[in-house]
Amino acid sequence: MSFPPIYTVTYSYTGFAAGLGDGSFPGTQLDADITGLQDSIVGLSDFIKDVFTSEGVLQISALPGATDLTSYTEQALEAADTATQKATAAQDYAAAAYSSAEAASEDANTAESSAQTASDMAAMALGVFSSSVWAQCRLNFVSTSEIRLDRHDGALISIDGEPRVIPETGPSLAPDDLTPGTTYYVYAYWTGTEIALEAATTAPAIAASGQKIKTGDETRALVGMVNPDTGPNFADTVTNRRVLSYYNRRPKNVLSGFTANRTTTSTTFAEINSENRVTFLSWGDADERFALNGWQSHSVASNSVLSALCLDTIGAQLATSLAVTAGSAALSYEPSGTAITAGLHTLLYGGRVNSAGTGTYGVINEIRGQIRG
Repeated sequence: MSFPPIYTVTYSYTGFAAGLGDGSFPGTQLDADITGLQDSIVGLSDFIKDVFTSEGVLQISALPGATDLTSYTEQALEAADTATQKATAAQDYAAAAYSSAEAASEDANTAESSAQTASDMAAMALGVFSSSVWAQCRLNFVSTSEIRLDRHDGALISIDGEPRVIPETGPSLAPDDLTPGTTYYVYAYWTGTEIALEAATTAPAIAASGQKIKTGDETRALVGMVNPDTGPNFADTVTNRRVLSYYNRRPKNVLSGFTANRTTTSTTFAEINSENRVTFLSWGDADERFALNGWQSHSVASNSVLSALCLDTIGAQLATSLAVTAGSAALSYEPSGTAITAGLHTLLYGGRVNSAGTGTYGVINEIRGQIRG
């Protein structure tokens, strides 16, 4: 079965009216009406073809695969079921998204809390860093014309409560304006752009931070002690230790001896010879260890001869030893408490005989020991 055909108009009434020639027949109007009716019939035919099949079955444009209303209904139900499933899936997805959003919010809160904790810890660490006393330095003897503050196990020193970085080549100080034989404390200070050193006779004090500073001036941090020798020159030899570091002290040996056998007939203690002296600086906190060693003898049999290790004067004897006729004796001194005060000191080799005769002290007799600075 097929769609019925549409009649095609073949006659022109307009031409017929023109043939009459008197205008008595409305040919043009009639053709227009017939054309309009034909167009309406064609439109109606096209609509019917869209709605029905040639067999007269209703067509569903929304479901082109449906051949009738039953088929349309089945497909519509399937489409509705699919839509329901998609709506359910969308709902599940939305719920999951909401759950993820809640988790993300919790994570954000946790992250914010962690960040705050990290910030608090950083602030605490910065506070500890700033309030700590840094002393990663050592004052070193460089030459008779220079001492220098060098890095040691780090590069920081606290000055006026602030940690400052010591450069690779540290600040130095020359002895030019210093007075020989005068004890100076060496202080580090901040110029505004760098660390510098100054020497002052003002003794140190302990600041609230526990750091040693120049008395009355917390902008000066104690780093060492010097006592220039003649020149003025800095000195740091085994017989003349005149440069000390306050921080990171290291052992410094001292040693002096006779250049020849020396004698005495004094029955009271006297210095045997000034060549056997040791001059040294001390922080006054019992870091020193000293000893005498060698041999001594008396010219008279059974008579004795004595040696004494003396501090600054012959009358201040740290230790003594005794030998009879000929022999050797050794003695040592290890200070305790504050027996040796802070500042410059001299060790003397003293001796005497206990009765008439001559006491002899061998060339190998020495004052030896160790200080720290």
